Amino acid sequence: MLLDTGEKLNALHKRLITFLNSGVKEESISAEVTYSPAPHDEFLKGLRIQKTKDPVMLRLTEDRWLELTGSETDLAKYFSHFYFDNPSEDDHHHPDNADYMTSGSLNLIIEAASTWPE
Repeated sequence: MLLDTGEKLNALHKRLITFLNSGVKEESISAEVTYSPAPHDEFLKGLRIQKTKDPVMLRLTEDRWLELTGSETDLAKYFSHFYFDNPSEDDHHHPDNADYMTSGSLNLIIEAASTWPE
C-alpha cells in the first residue's frame, strides 16, 4: 500500500508526470519512514522507476524498494492512478489487473487518507 494525503499524492503524481515527460530514464523517490508502520511490519524505502519498452512490472527488490518498470505509454496509464480529484477526502485506487501490466506484477493500493499520519 502507498499511503499519504491526497494533496501529497497529487504532488507525487505531478513529479511522476514530469519524470515521464523528461529525457531521464530512471528516477528514485524515497519514502517517508519517520512514523510507525503499524499495523504492518515495515516501511519500504521508496519507489524506483525505470522507463523500458515493456508492459508495467512492479516488484519488491532485495534492498526493500518498490521497483516499477514499463514503457512510457503504459507508465502514463499507471501514473494516472496517483491523482485524486478530491484530495481532501479519503479514497483509494487500484492501478493493477489491467492490460498494461505484466503477469506476476505486485498489486498496489494507492490510498489517500485525510488523517495520515495521525
